[in-house]
Parts: sequence; structure tokens; C-alpha cells
Amino acid sequence: MTRPDRAALIAGLRAWTRDHDPHVRAAVELLIEHDVWLRRADFTRARIVCSGREAYVNWVAARAFADAGTVASTSETAILDLASRRAGREPLPADGHGRRQRPVDHHRSGPRDRSDPLTGRAGQPGTVYLLNFDQPV
Repeated sequence: MTRPDRAALIAGLRAWTRDHDPHVRAAVELLIEHDVWLRRADFTRARIVCSGREAYVNWVAARAFADAGTVASTSETAILDLASRRAGREPLPADGHGRRQRPVDHHRSGPRDRSDPLTGRAGQPGTVYLLNFDQPV
């Protein structure tokens, strides 16, 4: 069986999600809008199943593909990871975005600023803010 072109694949995925749970629709739309994974034959060949006018994502296989260390940029891998977690209703990592965070080491970084970085108001005693070391400064 020949694989459908990208437009037919997207139409098939949207047909499948039309009556599906919102979290699955959101995960599929994330893959569609990101515009990388549906263009990769290695991903679509083994992780997307076409059946008539519908196409569906095998989320278990997609998750295994992401975990296997596939060749992709960190942002591409993060999108696939996020989509597969949302579709499977897996909890996101602690920061909610899939990024690593490390607690601030106050002995090396100096005194702690207890103000909220967004509001400027003083934080609660014992508040620990996390710094994201994956983001450029």
C-alpha cells in the first residue's frame, strides 16, 4: 500500500480526531502545526497507521521513537515528547514544558532574592525559585 501524501495524511488525522478526546486532538494538531514529524518518512511509516480515509498515530510507538534517541533537534524531540505525553495523558515534567530545571544552589549563587520575578512582590519565607539552565540568558 502506498503512503498518502502529506495533505491526505493531515486530512486523515483530522478525520480520526474529529470525534476524539480533546487531548488527542491537541496532540495531533501539535504534530501538524509543528510541520516536522509528518514530513519524516521514518516517523510516518512506523508510527502512523492509515485505514481508509482516516489515519491515526500509534502513540506508544511514537513515544518509543522519541525515547530511542532518534536524530532530531532538541526542539523537535520536545514537540514529539509533548504530543505523545498529552495524547497518553502522561504528566508533564515538573516545569510543565519538558525542560530540565535544577534548584538554585544558594551557597554558590549568593543570597536569595525572595521577590517574585513576575510581580516583584516579596516571596513567602522558604520559597525556592528554580532557574532553567536550558534557556539562553
